[in-house]
Amino acid sequence: MVLIACDEGNLPLESRVADVAYEFELDEVIATERQLFYVAATRERAAVCVGHRTWF
Repeated sequence: MVLIACDEGNLPLESRVADVAYEFELDEVIATERQLFYVAATRERAAVCVGHRTWF
């Protein structure tokens, strides 16, 4: 499995962070993004490659 674009501004997605009105919502957005990344990384049993912009 390859997880691409794992850069600042992409994790968490800047547009989701910009839409946040309150601090507690920001914590929720970050927690959700972290959980989704964790699930993506842990579902693969063989190998995980995490990429960032300098690879493209």
